[in-house]
Amino acid sequence: GWGIPADAVALVAYNVRAANEMKERLGDVGAVRVRTLNALGLRLCGRSSTIEELEVRRMLGGLITFPKRAETDPVAPWLEALGRVRLGLADPAIVESEMADVSDLDRVARVYRGQLAERQVVDFDEQVTGAIERLLAEPAFRLRMQRFARILLVDEFQDLTPAHMLLIRLLAGPAGAVFAVGDDDQTIYGYAGATPRWLVDFGRWFPGAELHSLEVNYRCPGAVVSAASNLLSRNALRVPKVIRAAADPTGEGHETGGLSILEGTDGPATRSARRVRELLAGDAAPSDIAVLARVNASLAPVQVLL
Repeated sequence: GWGIPADAVALVAYNVRAANEMKERLGDVGAVRVRTLNALGLRLCGRSSTIEELEVRRMLGGLITFPKRAETDPVAPWLEALGRVRLGLADPAIVESEMADVSDLDRVARVYRGQLAERQVVDFDEQVTGAIERLLAEPAFRLRMQRFARILLVDEFQDLTPAHMLLIRLLAGPAGAVFAVGDDDQTIYGYAGATPRWLVDFGRWFPGAELHSLEVNYRCPGAVVSAASNLLSRNALRVPKVIRAAADPTGEGHETGGLSILEGTDGPATRSARRVRELLAGDAAPSDIAVLARVNASLAPVQVLL
């Protein structure tokens, strides 16, 4: 074996739920550290206080005059734009050219970040950006942190943003001992800079790496796995792989749910609220209903209407 102590191994999860699951599964290996990407960034950036989104919105309200439009969240484009600048490492001018609802982004981003620094606080994106800046600016600190992360296991690797990827590479150091767990077919944060290339070109970022494929899908019935595999095989940018369903020991198959499309010319928030009212008028209890959205900001208009 390599003789590396457990406290030199760091496990990095994408969110709190995944981190808690890792800790539960590794309950008998007490010295291994499990952190989310943001908790890792907070540990490295040297700040102890993190502001929530409500405070971020208040600060932006002091910098920007927001338009008033029905069923829209005027702050949401700015939150996305700041995320693309910091986590996507994108040029503010390019982001501004691609987003109709933001302007003077470079100035706003600089002033906003300056206010965070003056208050000695961070928001969740700044945890990562601040960690990167400190690792780049302080070589002695970077070397010390690399000793505590001689092996990094990083979950959901396909959904890392460019800033996350840079943070991992800085922390891994020249040795690059990174164990990535992920599925390039499930990259869902492309708008923030995530890309299947992190896994497709993994050997470029971490030379000498080997691939170990997990081919069995335990969650879906065979028909779903076959259909998904057939569709995904058409992707041009993809790690070559075989996907197969696990055998069903009961022989009873799996129950499949349905997808309802809410028709109408009005906005999605109005349609969602109307559907909730229809369910409540029927036999559904409030606790039986959940409204899901890609980002939290999309839920604000639904909450207002409800």
